[in-house]
Amino acid sequence: PRWYDGQRAAESRQGTLTEYFNSLMGLPVKISRCPHLLNFFKVRPDDLKLPNDS
Repeated sequence: PRWYDGQRAAESRQGTLTEYFNSLMGLPVKISRCPHLLNFFKVRPDDLKLPNDS
């Protein structure tokens, strides 16, 4: 299915994204906990939905 290709691409970027996220969280608190970053990484309802086969 088409969603599988997207999932595979996301999994291939997982390491890079994890490294980037950890670097951001290692910055001073005034940066790592600023409202812009907190909003960017906030889990939204659509993030929890499983992909369809379409």
